[in-house]
Amino acid sequence: AHLLSRFTYGATPGQVDAVVNMGLEKWFNQQLQAGLPDDSLDQKLSQFDALQLTNTQVVNQYPRQGEVIRKAVKEGAINKDSIQRGSKEYKARLQNYMQQKGYKLKQARINFMVYWKKPDEVKELKIILPEVCFEK
Repeated sequence: AHLLSRFTYGATPGQVDAVVNMGLEKWFNQQLQAGLPDDSLDQKLSQFDALQLTNTQVVNQYPRQGEVIRKAVKEGAINKDSIQRGSKEYKARLQNYMQQKGYKLKQARINFMVYWKKPDEVKELKIILPEVCFEK
């Protein structure tokens, strides 16, 4: 009963006896098999083309911000030593690069938000560290 409550949404009537008769190890291995058909789930998931992509295709089609920046530096669109991150020039060059390559913002979320203030100043700075994902 404990195994069923840990690895399922709870035991149904008669399921505990069936698992005991089958053997815990055999039941657990059966649960890990991906061959159980579920036509309704397959039909619902079929509308998501991205589920058919390989890992390499996912990385190429949905790159993270850091990967886009690395590609821009590698291709010479941005010189990482001469442009200060966050400057208008840096943002303009990165945006231009992304438009040329067909990247679009897919998802963004805030990972961390920090408020920082120098001890001798009144003004507080808000620093936002986002995670950004693009689509090509």
